Amino acid sequence: MDLAMEAAGLPLAKRASDRDGLTLDVLRTPLGPLLAARPAGLKLTLALQGDVAQSAEVDVLAPARFGSL
Repeated sequence: MDLAMEAAGLPLAKRASDRDGLTLDVLRTPLGPLLAARPAGLKLTLALQGDVAQSAEVDVLAPARFGSL
């Protein structure tokens, strides 16, 4: 049986082994690109497992080009 891993169009957390042997949900959470305390265009994606950040990915988005004003 193939189950869809999303609800209401949003992806569900996947499971992975934790360092203590437990199987916990891994939730990929994007932060940005619009955050007051971060540079504009910086997107940080965290893989959270329980209360621990297991990994992080950083993307820098290209600035929008508006031409001359």
